[in-house]
Amino acid sequence: MVSAPERVRRTHEERSAASREKLARAAFELIRDEGYASFRVASVAKAAGVSQGGQLHHFPTKDAITLAAVAYGTRLAEARTMANLRAFSPDNDPVEALARDSKDYYFGASFEVSLDVSKSASGDPDLFAQITQLSRTYRDKVERRWCSNLVALGWPAQDARDVIELTTALVRGFAMRRMIHPDRGQFERLIERWTRMVYAGLGHS
Repeated sequence: MVSAPERVRRTHEERSAASREKLARAAFELIRDEGYASFRVASVAKAAGVSQGGQLHHFPTKDAITLAAVAYGTRLAEARTMANLRAFSPDNDPVEALARDSKDYYFGASFEVSLDVSKSASGDPDLFAQITQLSRTYRDKVERRWCSNLVALGWPAQDARDVIELTTALVRGFAMRRMIHPDRGQFERLIERWTRMVYAGLGHS
């Protein structure tokens, strides 16, 4: 049986976690919508419906709330990726599925926010390192899962790793290119061509 003090403590911890999540989400959405250059910490509490004191209690500095925003975006991206991985079946084209999953991240708000903050944080080594580590941990996990899927389909492990790295680099490059040139269907056409090139080059079917 759970004691009364423990129930109170759990409730307090749950409220605290909910406040942190609201603040992280609000900060993420503000950066997404307005850009990090226009991001003001004072706007976060109001957007989240949390008191200024509550915000300062959970995230006492701009770096802290910024990191929480990036971490929130990373969690969103990971949830989407896990859904894609659960939906994957041996009947799916694995290279195309990998490219679609990569597109979900690199063409999405989570990557855009992380990239925006990273550019601004280049002069803050500690914040930059923490953001980089968040992204690296997430992407390493994703790539290991996709590698396991390809190996389970009979791909040699090195082929699987190479195709994953090349495909994600290609999609990431398209995401960066969108900042300069609008995508007028090139992505779909070239990913289809890339898929054919993979099978032709590696002899997979």
